[in-house]
Amino acid sequence: MKNYYIDKENHATAYLMPVESLGGWLLTGIDVHWRNRHRGVASALLKLITDDADNENIILFLAIGPDGSIGSLTAEQLIAWYSRNGFITWHDNEYAMKRLPKSNIQIGNCNADNQITNRK
Repeated sequence: MKNYYIDKENHATAYLMPVESLGGWLLTGIDVHWRNRHRGVASALLKLITDDADNENIILFLAIGPDGSIGSLTAEQLIAWYSRNGFITWHDNEYAMKRLPKSNIQIGNCNADNQITNRK
């Protein structure tokens, strides 16, 4: 994993940091210049991040926090977008999300300790 992913052409950057206490990496933000929003730029950056996380067997975490700038998504839109990209709510908080690496995904629910329950 990298601490940041940059798309210079589209003026976009994603920031991450390892968090040992969570046993994974925290996605702290994806910033896309307002003129380049709603064109798939953030989705492309997120795909690079999730591909690396899958390849390195890393859990990703994030906290939803819309910035309110021009063209930014609302909290509900961000939750839906991250959900479409494999993130699930975590710790019974709709604004806290995590994504297990694809090699680790099991069918069931995760409890607060990242343990799978209700396996199917």
